[in-house]
Amino acid sequence: YSYNKIAYISYKFYNYISNKYKFNFEIFASSLNTYSNNYCSRCNDIEKLFNSICSYTNIEIATGMYICNPPFSFEIIEKN
Repeated sequence: YSYNKIAYISYKFYNYISNKYKFNFEIFASSLNTYSNNYCSRCNDIEKLFNSICSYTNIEIATGMYICNPPFSFEIIEKN
């Protein structure tokens, strides 16, 4: 069981990906750790106050470039 809730991908990587691929949406983000202005979060009922577009359980992938850094916990992923 993993209690690691704050592991992340470095901003250097996000800068590299953003410059190379021009991603415009981040999945599994929150107001505290988003890199993009467009993101979806786990608790959208609260996060929508901070510009979360939707819950990541309800996202419909369309055109564009998305980046996804899922939680490092199988328990969280399996619940959704």
